[in-house]
Amino acid sequence: MDIQMPEMDGYEATAEIRRRESEHGGEGSPRTSIIAMTANAMQGDREKVIEAGMDDYVSKPVKSEGLQEVLKRWVKRETQETDAPLSALDTGSEVQEEVEDPIDYVVLESLRELQEEGEPDILAELVEMFVSDTEPRLAALREAVESGDASGVEQTAHALKGSTGNMGARSMALAADLQDIGASGDLAGAARKLERLEEEYNRVRPALAELVKGE
Repeated sequence: MDIQMPEMDGYEATAEIRRRESEHGGEGSPRTSIIAMTANAMQGDREKVIEAGMDDYVSKPVKSEGLQEVLKRWVKRETQETDAPLSALDTGSEVQEEVEDPIDYVVLESLRELQEEGEPDILAELVEMFVSDTEPRLAALREAVESGDASGVEQTAHALKGSTGNMGARSMALAADLQDIGASGDLAGAARKLERLEEEYNRVRPALAELVKGE
């Protein structure tokens, strides 16, 4: 995905792809791997493309060996069985995921693979960004629900749906329900959904913090 495209840039194109996947797919549906192609490697580029819904990036001028390495990583991932036992961030111990687990370890493993030698801990940075973004969004969502702002509910829930999906916060997937409620214009039931979303965030945040701490 070239970031600098005319009319619709790579970030907008990715957002549209993720929107369509969300609308037409269900839980367990295939997720398109998107590799960003940036003009130059800048500090924070990795975090920016992941926040936008992409999975990895290569910088221009693209070198064949670098491109091959990235493609091999993601082609391999797409052909793996996603329900196989995973290690918790390479601790060496098998993790049997339970239905009640708020975290999707497949997503976290893919984020961790973006770590570059000598760079700050990318997972810790992404968790920090996720927390700093999610809490004000939840506050804005509550304000929209309480004021009867259906459009605000739809837009804020949409942003939350994307960010929680990118961080593997699967128990917060009910943000999609709030988006649908906002789109309908009828906010009946929105307050209860929001309470559940806030409860799930209170499970997700310490779970992510524990994983980062245990690295």
